[in-house]
Amino acid sequence: MGGMKKSIFALAALALAPALAEEGWIELFNGRDLSGWTPKIRHSPCGENPGNTFRVEDGLLKVRYDDPFYKDGFKERFGHLFWKNPFTNFVLRCEYRFVGEQTPDGPGWARRNNGVMLLGQTPETMKLDQSFPDSIEFQLLGGFGSGKRSTANLCTPGTQVVYEDKLYTPHTLNSSSDTYPGDQWVTVEAEVRDGHVVFRAGGRDVLAFDDPQLDDGTPIRSGTISIQSESAPTDFRRIAVKPLPSAPATFANPVIPHDFPDPTFWEGGDGWFYGTATGGGTLKTVHRSRDLVAWEDTKQPTIAPEDLPKLHAFAKTFWAPDMVKVGDSYRLYVTQFVSSDTNRLVVLTGAKPQGPFRFAGVVVENWKFGKKDLGIDSEVVRDADGTLRLFIGSVAGGVWRTRLTDDGLALAPCAVFEHVAGLVPARDDRGWIYSHRCYEGSYLFRRGDWWYLFVSCGAIHGGSYKLCVGRAKSLTDDFVDRSGKSLREGGGEILLQTDPKSDFSGAGHNGEIFTDADGRTFMFIHSQWKGTGGRNWRNGARCTSLQEVRWTADGWPWFETGALLPREKNPRVTVR
Repeated sequence: MGGMKKSIFALAALALAPALAEEGWIELFNGRDLSGWTPKIRHSPCGENPGNTFRVEDGLLKVRYDDPFYKDGFKERFGHLFWKNPFTNFVLRCEYRFVGEQTPDGPGWARRNNGVMLLGQTPETMKLDQSFPDSIEFQLLGGFGSGKRSTANLCTPGTQVVYEDKLYTPHTLNSSSDTYPGDQWVTVEAEVRDGHVVFRAGGRDVLAFDDPQLDDGTPIRSGTISIQSESAPTDFRRIAVKPLPSAPATFANPVIPHDFPDPTFWEGGDGWFYGTATGGGTLKTVHRSRDLVAWEDTKQPTIAPEDLPKLHAFAKTFWAPDMVKVGDSYRLYVTQFVSSDTNRLVVLTGAKPQGPFRFAGVVVENWKFGKKDLGIDSEVVRDADGTLRLFIGSVAGGVWRTRLTDDGLALAPCAVFEHVAGLVPARDDRGWIYSHRCYEGSYLFRRGDWWYLFVSCGAIHGGSYKLCVGRAKSLTDDFVDRSGKSLREGGGEILLQTDPKSDFSGAGHNGEIFTDADGRTFMFIHSQWKGTGGRNWRNGARCTSLQEVRWTADGWPWFETGALLPREKNPRVTVR
């Protein structure tokens, strides 16, 4: 979202106009006057600006109450300054500050309180004594010097929204922003696109919600932008809008069109999704996305470079990462591989979702338990009772489950391994392994009353690789397929396999499943992509795709066509 961070005086604003135009921004405030704006003050006709409430001085748009019009106090004469044109899909950026003291008899809640109204009604349709336009308020607050007081909050005069998949009818909803006390300048943004709204402050997403609507349920997808006056003196030095196109209806796979196998993804709580994957014997640099579809490489190393020497002392080959958040810390579980007989699982930790992550210890050494491939393909999940459980193991040794300590840094005391999925061959015969149900890449997902265990089997370098699933009511129960056959005995519903006519082959080893704002579930899956040099992954990339998981009436997952789709309907994502 480009654009300059400052626009102080009119001359500076004009000088910046060409650059802003190139980036698609429209400056609503020209730094000289109120051209394009219409005031509406409660109890006064539309177009009148009693008390010179809204004014331009020193290149700033000011909201003031020092005119004799307010000599008897504020008297709930709430005002709004409307821009001439409505907007549908857009990003609003404004820079504001609170100055001086609140006008006498202003409401207690309005101290250091202002806002920008979005998707609002027009000023001429407001009643003479109407306090606020029906709109979505982008509430702007200032701190008092102590205590927390977030900005970029939501208020809903005459409206309501959907928040966390439920209709939200209270008047206010606070954001997770920092507190900005004093008379400092603060930059905030609001993004509105196709019924999805994101508020930002301090350069991060602090609140997201969906489906703004009038109190009677009528959807609002377009409307006015207006600046408030509600008794707190306020300055604005920039108000700009960047129109956005409607989100495309579909996206093309793969969403990560380069080698990105065995992926793991996580939500950062800062408006971004993050991910990493196996790559060239190490781990890929951290990737990030706001919508699960458009990914960018941050170039940030996943493993802290200073920790590599101690890890390389055991092995330089890293496989199949898995990310879990425990408390306020991120736990990245990674396999170090020498051979099927010598491999281990290590854990790295970090306070920030983008890493880098520091080596924190060894969790599993397979040779101590006499099981091939035991330290490969970890999946850590928290049980309903809070227990951290580890599902781990691959092809030649089967998939097993055990318990971790509460902090996720080690095996729990007296932990035992229980075989949970995959046939275990009597000999190290890769041909036999790839032609039988020898599972790897376990992933757990909870939906309703069921836990679903997704696993992969077949030759990773050919079209036989496929994704299977079983389910259980508890993480400690036996996982079975639709016919009731245990995954320990080679059972498993086949979900994805190669379509000979497709550009994708060998789909499997899925990453996380995310649920969008409409309740649709989307899974990340790697596969060989013909577009990168052929069906054999040794000659081409194992790219990562995103596909919707459908569900039958009796709760079994399935994929349209049973193969990877080249195009899929966009998820409607809410990031926190």
